[in-house]
Amino acid sequence: MDAQSTILPDCITHNVIAITQQPEQQPKYAFLVTLLWLTGIIAIIGNCLVIIAFISDHRKLLRVNFNIYILNLAITDVSVASTSLPFFAMELYNGSWVYDKFTCAFWILVDWGMTFASIFFLVAISIDRYWAACWPNNYRKLNTSNRKTCIIVGIVCCVLVIWIPPFVQDRLEWGSVDSECMYSPEHHRLFSVLMMVFGYHLPSLIMAFCYFKVLSVMRKKLQESTSRPSTTTGASTSTEPCSNINTNKHRAKKAQEKRIFVSLSYILFTYLVTWSPFHFVFDISMINAELVSFQVYAYAYWMAYVNSMLNPILYAAGNTDIRNAIRDIVLLRRFRKAASP
Repeated sequence: MDAQSTILPDCITHNVIAITQQPEQQPKYAFLVTLLWLTGIIAIIGNCLVIIAFISDHRKLLRVNFNIYILNLAITDVSVASTSLPFFAMELYNGSWVYDKFTCAFWILVDWGMTFASIFFLVAISIDRYWAACWPNNYRKLNTSNRKTCIIVGIVCCVLVIWIPPFVQDRLEWGSVDSECMYSPEHHRLFSVLMMVFGYHLPSLIMAFCYFKVLSVMRKKLQESTSRPSTTTGASTSTEPCSNINTNKHRAKKAQEKRIFVSLSYILFTYLVTWSPFHFVFDISMINAELVSFQVYAYAYWMAYVNSMLNPILYAAGNTDIRNAIRDIVLLRRFRKAASP
């Protein structure tokens, strides 16, 4: 998921200016620019495959209401990789902002907005899994497509409430100079602190809590299933096939639950690894901007983009239906079926 590349504290702004003033130092960012473009290309391809999978096999995939979160996350990550990342890569490559102020405002708006949307969808996914694991009967009864739609609308509203006020204030009061494009947190620290708390720290705590609760519930279920005595001893031979079928279904269900948890664990771990560097750097810059160099900031920002690249890989690995749909697309099976009489 992208990081807010547009947040540039004073020391970082000075470093951006220094890059422009010293062209011979620009090649040191060539490697990072290459990483950014590779990350963006892989993120676009991966997330587009997920989106195409939903379009080509929507009846099966959207039958599971949970999958609608994955679809919206893929759309968000495609937006991040196709809009936010290229502008940041070009700014690094050129050493300064070469586009007009309207484009700058659009970049800042999309950059931050998609960041929050991506994080909030990850939070919604973690809460959904927590709900399904802890209260399965209630989840099956109340987990409707209309409820999911309301949650998605709620996520959009949260993004607007958290980001639009500071964005408008920043554009009206400060704007940007011709060679720079940035959101300046030092001009309104209260908004910056609130955005960091509600845009990263609180979501991280919620995700960690939900996944650890899911782990606890799944371990408890596994212990109960292994300690449950067998009921097939002494049964008539006519009931043995039914018992075997039930046992196989039970094992398949447990294996599926294990795969889901492993996938969720990877998602949480990846989120923390890819996003923590940027927010750690940003938190330090809020205290003392002189402690943060632009090069450290830029690499931390790239790490956040890596999240948008890895999300489709993680969800495809943990979801058999999505993985099979993507495999059919890559091998052109889906199109061969559509073309066959």
